[in-house]
Amino acid sequence: MWRAPSTLPPTPVTSVFSSDAATLLDQIVAIGEAGMDVEAPTGDETDGSALVLAMLAAGHPSIVLRLCAVTPDSFFSVRAPLRLALCAAAAFYDTKRSFHPSLWMRYFVRARDAVSRVADTPHIETLQALQILSFLADDSGQLEDAKLFRAQTVEQMLALRLHVDPDDPSWSSEPSLSERERNQRRYWFWYIALTTKYRAATGLGKTFDIDISHVKPPAGEYAEFNAYVAHAKIYCIISSIQQLYSCPPTSHQDILLNQDSIHLNGACISLLSEFPPETILLPDPSRPARDLYHLYTLQLQNGLRGDILGKTLNLYTAICMLHRPKLALLAILAPDAACMRNPRVAADLFGCVEAALDAARHVLRVARLMLLVTKGREEEEEGVGVPRLYDVAVWDFGFGFNFLEAAAVLWMAACKVRLEAWRALVPRLPGKDGVCEDLRVAVRVLRMLEGKNRGDDHGVEKPNYLTPVLACVHAMAMECETVGNVLEGVVEDVEITMTVLSLQEGPCVDTSPFRVEGSGEPVPDLKAVRIDEMPNCYMGLLGFTVMGWLRWKGPQEEAWRNFWKKERDWEEERTRLMFTTSQSISGVTIDVVQAVHDVPTDDSEFVVNDHADGLVEFIASKAWPAGLVLAEYFVWRLRNLPLESPDPNRPLRFLELGAGTGITSLFAAKTLGDHRSSVHVYVSDLALACPLIQANIAANLDHATNVSMHALPLDWTDIPSTETWLASLDPPGLDIVYASDV
Repeated sequence: MWRAPSTLPPTPVTSVFSSDAATLLDQIVAIGEAGMDVEAPTGDETDGSALVLAMLAAGHPSIVLRLCAVTPDSFFSVRAPLRLALCAAAAFYDTKRSFHPSLWMRYFVRARDAVSRVADTPHIETLQALQILSFLADDSGQLEDAKLFRAQTVEQMLALRLHVDPDDPSWSSEPSLSERERNQRRYWFWYIALTTKYRAATGLGKTFDIDISHVKPPAGEYAEFNAYVAHAKIYCIISSIQQLYSCPPTSHQDILLNQDSIHLNGACISLLSEFPPETILLPDPSRPARDLYHLYTLQLQNGLRGDILGKTLNLYTAICMLHRPKLALLAILAPDAACMRNPRVAADLFGCVEAALDAARHVLRVARLMLLVTKGREEEEEGVGVPRLYDVAVWDFGFGFNFLEAAAVLWMAACKVRLEAWRALVPRLPGKDGVCEDLRVAVRVLRMLEGKNRGDDHGVEKPNYLTPVLACVHAMAMECETVGNVLEGVVEDVEITMTVLSLQEGPCVDTSPFRVEGSGEPVPDLKAVRIDEMPNCYMGLLGFTVMGWLRWKGPQEEAWRNFWKKERDWEEERTRLMFTTSQSISGVTIDVVQAVHDVPTDDSEFVVNDHADGLVEFIASKAWPAGLVLAEYFVWRLRNLPLESPDPNRPLRFLELGAGTGITSLFAAKTLGDHRSSVHVYVSDLALACPLIQANIAANLDHATNVSMHALPLDWTDIPSTETWLASLDPPGLDIVYASDV
């Protein structure tokens, strides 16, 4: 088998784009397809390797030279799949247009076929080839191929055990690796983890379960890529937030008291503290805006621009996403809601709302920075004076998803929250004037990002992933600048959807709009591959509508809309019918939320019509004397005869049947507040009674306590459903089951 000589004649990058470029590249492809089992190529063909590498260096060095570290000396020594992928990339990313525009697709198809023949054989170079081809497939609009390549890349990574650190003891029986090989493996793991998690978070790709907790950051010559580690951690947090809100909760108390939300907030704060201050753009309210933009510009000039912007936007976007549903509660609840009677719950809610607002403003502050430093911008930013340093092409279009999340927070605060009711308690809630300016910035930066992706090499405009994002944010800005939802009820609801065009493979008709002047040869046509599908984003609008009629299309949007409607109806009913009283037993005090329900006096009606529900609500909405008597016993019993779970592997478990308002369990939980182990209290009744139970839990139980309470819809006379619930307990077992007036 022929191997390349140790040295190759240098080829200047500026002179490689000759008229023979396509011929030389084709020769290299042919050699690669033959598996290199041929005689040594001619000198021209050997020079062709330098041609390929020079073109890649000029056109897209971050993909090839940094990912694969292939040099002219090693080009003919790597496996054929990687060589072919490099040649396909050379043709596609030829910035000087030496090749016919259709040539890259022919190379792409040939490279795809060659790689597919060895995709089942784990090898680091096969993995590299698949990664390059996934880039090509994405950038050329071959979406189905891109999905396949990404899936095969992850399969290769797992087969090569890149997710197991080379220093792990499980590698002791394998051939020893050099330090460079160890770091190369770590580097590729983190790079694939980052790209996979990014695509999953934005909806651009499939979700793969990749555990990032066991692999060290790369060192040595790969240490400069440690930024991948930080970005992968941020996308893990974003994915966890998406999972947290993947479906609506049972009640707004589940948003207020959710332990996962508390842990994710801590993860954001912890990760922020890990970043050196020069690697992230930090907000500084004490600095004038002009000084802050100059400081940010210096940071971009002196550091890795993409790394700094990516970490800043993604981490503060995660904070926006995490707390936006809590901000939405201010559009539903009134300040005198039952949950607001708990000072710690109220303080936590207000703190989260302010964190979301601060994060959203900072994300859009970075958006304005991008406008300030971009060359060729028509509008002038007065009073700032930072230099215009970068072409629009350097900005990642994915930043548009960050700006949508930030805009959604500020739009919701200005247009959905009842400002007149909450302003006294949350004085930092913004008015419409300030939010309008921020949303105008979001629209401008999204137009810039969407516009750079709207045209292709032939100047034909086509919608892209940011088209629906821009339309949504523009509608937000319009709503903020009008008085109320001026079109609500005037037009039918409209969903924001996405249509994506792709380059069509194979022969094209002569009417193709893509044609090279004077060539007479058509190039690949466009076709719609995704029509009226869900737009890509991090989280969407979670059930809210813009301008009263514009909805975001998403898998759970309708469910969230129904959730907010139910909560709004419940809050209106509570405001009309509910009242709160205080009850004390032996120094333990709780606030009991009760309701007034009118019921007919003729009991016979309840068995023949819908008034049966009214009777249930009437009974369940009052604190009855028997419940207080049982509560008094519990207070005495739990103080004088402490309980311990017989199973050390599970918490102490209580179950109340027919709980009504839950007053007995509330006294029990308050008394158990200092219990040294975890306690779970299940407060059950028919589903109609559960919202009132949950309101009482929120009004009395501090989420920081060791006692957790759950409103459980359970008809204990329905034996099969009760047995099903008991079987769901893991590990099984209840310690006390109690009831009164049943």
